[in-house]
Amino acid sequence: MEHPERADIVVFLARLGDQLRFSATPLNKWIMVSFAQVARHFASGFGVAHHTAVIALKDRIREAFACA
Repeated sequence: MEHPERADIVVFLARLGDQLRFSATPLNKWIMVSFAQVARHFASGFGVAHHTAVIALKDRIREAFACA
């Protein structure tokens, strides 16, 4: 996309979007990164996992690393 600042939602694929974690996120923008390589990945266990459960898992992993 040539002008992501004009969009409300920007979807990046894989590595390009991954680099956004090192940048300031523009205000009032939704930026998503997809690492799916084929359509069936979206129906995988990771693709259909409940968002709240994934956040809880991430928090537990972060806590475990903090105590390591």
